[in-house]
Amino acid sequence: MVKSSLNKKLIRDVQGAKIQFLSIIIMLTLGVAVFIGLDSTWRSLEEYTATISADNNLSDIQIFSSIISEEDAHKVRLIDGVENAERRLNLQVNVANLPEAKLELNGMESGEISTFTVQEGAGALQEGEALLDFSFAKANHIAVGDPITLQLQDREASFRIAGLCTSAAYIYTTSDATAVIPDHKQYGFIAVRPQDTVQISGQSQLYNELLITTASGTDDEQLKNEISGMLDNKLVGSVTRLETRNDMSIKQKVAQYQSIGNLFPFVFFAVVILMTFTTMIRLMNNQRQQIGLLKAMGYTRTQIAVHYISYGIWISIIGSVLGIIIGWKVIPGRVWDFFEELFVLPDAHIILYWPKVVAIIVLAVSSTVLATLYVCLQTEKEQPAALLRPKLAQNGSHIAVERFKSWWGGLSASYRLILRQMFRNKIRLFMTIIGVLGCTALLLTALGMRDTIKNVAASVYGKTYLYETKHYLKDGISEEVLQSLQEQKQTEPILETVLVLSSDSKKKMGTIHVLEDHSQFIHFFDSTARRLDLTADGALITQKTADIYHLKVGDKIHVRIAPEQSVYFEVADIAKVNIGQGVYVSREAWQAKGLSFRPTAILSGSGSAPLPEGIVSRTVATDDQSRDFMTSMNSTLSLSVMMIAAAAVLAFIVLYNLGMLNFAERERDLATLLVLGFHPKELRGFVVMENIIFSLIGIVIGIPAGFELHRMIFAKAGMGDELDFSAVILNNSIFLSILFTVVIAVAVNMIVLSRVQKIHMVGALKSVE
Repeated sequence: MVKSSLNKKLIRDVQGAKIQFLSIIIMLTLGVAVFIGLDSTWRSLEEYTATISADNNLSDIQIFSSIISEEDAHKVRLIDGVENAERRLNLQVNVANLPEAKLELNGMESGEISTFTVQEGAGALQEGEALLDFSFAKANHIAVGDPITLQLQDREASFRIAGLCTSAAYIYTTSDATAVIPDHKQYGFIAVRPQDTVQISGQSQLYNELLITTASGTDDEQLKNEISGMLDNKLVGSVTRLETRNDMSIKQKVAQYQSIGNLFPFVFFAVVILMTFTTMIRLMNNQRQQIGLLKAMGYTRTQIAVHYISYGIWISIIGSVLGIIIGWKVIPGRVWDFFEELFVLPDAHIILYWPKVVAIIVLAVSSTVLATLYVCLQTEKEQPAALLRPKLAQNGSHIAVERFKSWWGGLSASYRLILRQMFRNKIRLFMTIIGVLGCTALLLTALGMRDTIKNVAASVYGKTYLYETKHYLKDGISEEVLQSLQEQKQTEPILETVLVLSSDSKKKMGTIHVLEDHSQFIHFFDSTARRLDLTADGALITQKTADIYHLKVGDKIHVRIAPEQSVYFEVADIAKVNIGQGVYVSREAWQAKGLSFRPTAILSGSGSAPLPEGIVSRTVATDDQSRDFMTSMNSTLSLSVMMIAAAAVLAFIVLYNLGMLNFAERERDLATLLVLGFHPKELRGFVVMENIIFSLIGIVIGIPAGFELHRMIFAKAGMGDELDFSAVILNNSIFLSILFTVVIAVAVNMIVLSRVQKIHMVGALKSVE
């Protein structure tokens, strides 16, 4: 009977304050969805990569050499920390009937390291059989059982496709470092038996790579350097797993989402929890007389507390469950569609990280239950007769600004009343300001993410790279042709190569770019936008490279040209380059070290003469590169759109909720002023002015808070070795953040003003009876 009555009361209370209860549910749903959505997105990509890497026994270290003998491999296997080492022949080959297609040929010694996952067909290879890249096969309509002919210079070898496969080593694969978006129609991989590589390599069975797996706890970087030193006389280069483009690209994307997911949802959820807690306290305070009535009717303290706590439990569970479903099923799914433009992710699924799910449900329930419990405990101290009467108003007190007597004395009575009302309820003051501050900061951060990404494309392809097209030259072009190319107008040769670079503290493979002495197509700027020029005897390095190698101006960087040939360049300048990290030297500085300048590409601008036929392997345009970059950022851009929408909805709910609660708390005071003779116009002024001042204070503090949150997200984004993002927020975004917050505040004020117009003086004054 008792339980049934309280349940009916619960239903009636919810119906009476359905807007406030609904707003709490929406706020919790948004907060939980953003938190779970971002967390599930990066964790799913990270877990998938870890799982598929373990399944394929992906190598931890790769050693590149002119030739790897069995004796070399045996020596490496004896080193502490090395679990296994396997040789591989790796070549770039053409496909006979696909003129623009290239495949990375893998001739595996035993097939134990960096293996493949067969998606169709058979995995065990017989003589003359091959495993083909699943994505390449689908893009070119190649099926199991079809023949494929590979070409290398003037040699050919034909194979039968035994199976289609994927691999952890080829989740992200492009033809070279300049391509951003994978083109599976033109580039892929193929695996054959080592003895079948003789026909295509034209030599006896040989290997040019060593794949190494290491024991758990091994310092791969240290081990790589040890092995590199052992093979020093024939070493071409070496990388750990984290230094491969495949892993760097995945880690870069995971780091982006992890950084965004660790800060934005944290602030977002903090605002939600704070507003939920405040709303519940104010809702429960409106139940003061109901609590007194229940006590007078003989309900025990426990029955009353359990009854009101159930309010918080139900709405927090509803909000949390809806948020988890949306965060798990909607947000990652949308982002994952864009991931699949970059990565090969068969059989991947979105995971839920249960410790965070449990933690977020506990936080959501706590925010409502604790608020309810707090009010219940406060009211428990009073007798039913006291609770049935309205709560005594706070004693009037002077506010700080009254100390400025000359200024205070000049204010009208209305303004004095407004200022006193503002500071009378400090909780309302701080909660409104914090709510507006949080929403403005979140909105600005989300808009700033789009600005930052778009600024990279505009900066790189509008200020740094000024050429229109880049023509990659084929190998084996004669000196005469190269000389004639360098004499053409409106073109510029460039040499780009990956070499082993080292400083006093770091040694790894990096890209060195050799440009014309006064390049017209590639310009550099420092962090203050000051133009930098290449010098005749030093090197210019990018800021990211300086950070990786721990270099500063005046230090020296060691460049290993060949196993027995090295040069040093002094760091002359450090430039801020978003895309295209590495070392840049002038042709004069390069040749001054006794090195030959043999260009690998030709840069051309508008009006350039066409290049001779047959010398270009591939041409890319900066417009295409800019479009590819934006495509690669589609997932992050789509995420920013969702964050903007979530922040905007939160801003509306918070401002509406606070505005309506503020009005409800003051309705009786406003009715009293009407009785005393104040005009409705004056009352509207009181309400509007107070809300406007609170909103402006929140906006003014929220703008720098948004800048700081945005800076922290990109400072910790860990964009990998290839990208160096500069956090940018454009004036338009600041204006939009302010405008949106002001519009919402004005809209809420209009709704509140309409309520002022409808105040029933007698009803409001008798509401406590």
